[in-house]
Amino acid sequence: MQDNELVLLIKTEPDRGLGILMSEYMGLVCTIVREKLGTVCDEFEMESCAGDIFIEFYNGIDKYSEDKGSVKSYICVMAKRRAIDIFR
Repeated sequence: MQDNELVLLIKTEPDRGLGILMSEYMGLVCTIVREKLGTVCDEFEMESCAGDIFIEFYNGIDKYSEDKGSVKSYICVMAKRRAIDIFR
């Protein structure tokens, strides 16, 4: 599925669109979060952080622009920033 199709699906059918987004990128997001927080947080806190990233993406879907990069890169940056904020 192309990024523009995924974003449109998230806007029109949030449950289905977020399900696809999460199935596609949850592993990647969890890897990033574990890398940053593995030494300071327990498993529950890391899973909560990962879930929050997808909620944040959904709530700020209008901020995403294909001109700035792919959904994958956008999600990765969000995950790194959120994990760093929690680490602080």
